[in-house]
This record gives sequence, structure tokens and C-alpha cells, in this order.
Amino acid sequence: MTSDAYRALKKLRSKSPSRASAIRAADGRLVLDMDGQMARWVQYFGQLFTVDPPTEQLHTTVLQAVDADPPIDETAPSLDEVREAVAKLKGGKAAGVCNISAELLKAGGKGDRQDCNNYCGITQFSVPGKVLVHLLLTRIRSHLLKHQRPQQSGYTPGKSTTDCILALRVLVEHRRVRQGCVLAPSLFNTCMDWVLDKVVDQSDCGASLGNIKITDLIFADDAVIFAESLEVLVMALEALHQEAKPLGLEVSWLKTKVQVFGDLLDEAVQSVHACGEDIEILESFTYLGSAVHNDGGSRQEVLRRIGIAHGVMDSLSGSIWRCRYLCRRTKIRIFKSVVIPVLLYGCETWTLNSDLKRRIDAFDPGVGEFCEVETTHRDICKPVDK
Repeated sequence: MTSDAYRALKKLRSKSPSRASAIRAADGRLVLDMDGQMARWVQYFGQLFTVDPPTEQLHTTVLQAVDADPPIDETAPSLDEVREAVAKLKGGKAAGVCNISAELLKAGGKGDRQDCNNYCGITQFSVPGKVLVHLLLTRIRSHLLKHQRPQQSGYTPGKSTTDCILALRVLVEHRRVRQGCVLAPSLFNTCMDWVLDKVVDQSDCGASLGNIKITDLIFADDAVIFAESLEVLVMALEALHQEAKPLGLEVSWLKTKVQVFGDLLDEAVQSVHACGEDIEILESFTYLGSAVHNDGGSRQEVLRRIGIAHGVMDSLSGSIWRCRYLCRRTKIRIFKSVVIPVLLYGCETWTLNSDLKRRIDAFDPGVGEFCEVETTHRDICKPVDK
């Protein structure tokens, strides 16, 4: 199976990243002993999941039902529906509190590794409970997608991170001349749509591209808000902060950054103040795994991808490329399935000039003598040439 093959390759990697040997306490001190680390994790997740109910009231008086009687099946689940939901369960996962595994039913969080804030907790749901939520999601998903904002691409059929990255790159390029329950993603998209609709109404945010005004891009909870002035941006951030409260959501100001495309701000300005927070201004930001520079070019991301791909090659050097027991055909298949996807992530959004084409053509993974693999920019991607 494919999963077994990737699991074996992961074990063979000579330089696979290790887990952090220490984590930081709330005051920034390093915690090295195991008991202290466990206590810190208990403290962190205790604070993370102990949340007071929202103090702000959600105003629903002005809302109108999208559908007075949405066509959602409310009858008892049929045997065929249960079988379909069971088939969607992934094997090799923890059984949860009921100790019933998926196999039994089938048979019959980017950042500092020492900072707890960069980790997300995983809830171990009952596997039969997962069957129920899969079934519920199948029934309601079409209704949710029907009324989802077009700016939302997260967990949406036919959309991916590449769509958001491309939209952002195109907008930047045209303007530089002047991130456990299967129900959670779909329901969370609905919450984010609600909040961003309010933000757009209250701030008049957005950037013009010809006759089109793009207000925001969203992939699940990774949101980009566009504004053509600092005042509108601050207004949008304040609206985001206020409108998220009634839903029990909070803006992560540590992860919120500002990018300036064009000469809208003086270079001496290092941060933007909003909602009592100083938000850092960056020249480059990694959005959905792709580095977007404020000059609108792809050079930084292409060089970054080549470097990451070389790192993957190095990690497999001794165990794969120099292994005498693997045939050339197997090595080539590993190269194409493990290295090339890393090198080409988001390549559909790149704008290549002659120098970047040359660098891609010169990509030498160090296995030419073992695999006889040649890579050119024409073979691996079809970006917009420049």
C-alpha cells in the first residue's frame, strides 16, 4: 500500500527531523525534564480549552434564513449510509474512549518547536462517533457548500491551497506597480464566512484588480484581508476582532502579519497598531506553504523550493540513492513521488524569468549517476513565463 511505502521511506531518512528535546515554560524558560514538560503541556492545554462563554451577544435579529426548509434528510441512518461512512474511516488511528478501532468496524498545528503555542491539540473521538459525524456531514455538506462564500477555499471540493496562492500572487503582481472532528472544518468555514462578511460590511476593505474588487481570501482559518489604505486595514482588523468574539473565536495576534505591496507606507514603519497590538510588517510571508514576497516575484519561493528539495535528497542519500539492492526504476519512482512534489509545490503560481528557468534546469539532486534523472522547467511545471 502507498501508506506503507511512505512509512518505510520515513524510517529510512537519515536526517529526519527529531522532536524538540525541550519546550518553553510560559515565562520563556526552557523545560528539560520529562515531568516538567508534561506539567507544562497540562498547563498549556488546560488554559487553551478552558474558555469562558462569549461575553458578546450574537445579533441574529437582522438575519434571514437562507432556506426556510433546507433539503436535509432527517430520517434515521440507513445501513448503506453507515457502510459508506465506515468505509471513509482511516486505519491505524487511536480507538478513542470506547476502545473500538476502525479496523474492527471495517471487519464487521509552522514555527518554533519549543513554543507550545505552535502546537494544536488532537481530540480522540469515539470511532463509532466518527461514523455518525461522517454520515451527518454527507447529509449537510451540499447545503453548506451552496451558501459558502466564493473567497473560502478550505475543505472545498475543486479548490486547494494553490487557488489561494495563485490569487494572492496575481493580485500582488498587478499591484506592486502602485492555516480532529470531520464535521469541524465544514462548520468552521460557515463561522469564518459569517465573520468575514461582517468585516467586509463594516470596513469596506478590498483591493481593485481592473473592474473586480477582491476583499479577502480564506482557506479554513488562514485569512488574507486586502486594503488599499492603512486606515481601512486597521478598521478591518478591529471589525475582525469584534465580530469573532460572539462565536467564541479570538484573533491570534502573534501569527497576524502585515505585508505592504507598493509604496503605501514609509520604509521606517516597522509595525501597525490595531486592537491594542503591534502587528509586525514583513517583506515576505509564507502563505499556505508558499513564500510570497512583497515585490510580487517568484524568485524567493523558487530558490526556497530548490533548497528544500535538496534537503529531502540528502536525507535519502545513504538509505536510497546509494543502496545497491534497489534498482534504478525503483529509485526513479521514489524520486518522482517524494522529491518532485516538494520541489514543485505551488509551481502553477510561479512567474519564471530566464534566470529562474536556468536554476530549475540546473537542479541536480545528486542522484544523476544512480538514477539518470534529468529535470527541466518544461518537464516539471507549466508556469506563466515572463
